[in-house]
Amino acid sequence: MQNKLEPPKLMTGNVYENKRARHIPQTLRDALDRLRRGKILKEAFGKEVIDHYLHTGEWEQMEYDRRVTDWEIKRGFEQA
Repeated sequence: MQNKLEPPKLMTGNVYENKRARHIPQTLRDALDRLRRGKILKEAFGKEVIDHYLHTGEWEQMEYDRRVTDWEIKRGFEQA
């Protein structure tokens, strides 16, 4: 609003399949990276709030990475 920027055109349908859509993070890592580098949300919500969300997301990713999925086990045995 301060810079009088025009919002992009409204997107309808599946933005993940639309080649003209702006990049939508498809993984938690991707989303955390975008949040970490972004400035607008830090200005809007404050650094402390964004740091809290980053910490929570990084913890979730760490917990996910600690697990071995059924797919990984199956794939590992297929490769052995």
